Amino acid sequence: MTESRLVPWYTSTVKGDRVRTAQIAETMRGRPLSPAQGPSGALAVAMMHDATLFRAGLEIASLLALPEEVFARPGMVDRMMKLADVHPLSSDRARHRAELVAMMA
Repeated sequence: MTESRLVPWYTSTVKGDRVRTAQIAETMRGRPLSPAQGPSGALAVAMMHDATLFRAGLEIASLLALPEEVFARPGMVDRMMKLADVHPLSSDRARHRAELVAMMA
């Protein structure tokens, strides 16, 4: 039961954490963020521009649905990829981080 019910959630969470940790490290080094890659990367960008995709992202974040379940929905991946192509991943966060560091100094 553990293998079938918990391992998929654990694996998905670890994968997402690794991607996000790499993005944070790049931002801290002052490097621009890489373009969104794959459905998960596309969803992270597209959900900020589409209410349906935002809800889909919340389903994943709230552990209501595995990413594979969300991505299997008809037209979901195409919708995410189209929006991710139009809206680049923002690197404005680096500026905000610099402001936060200055405030804390």
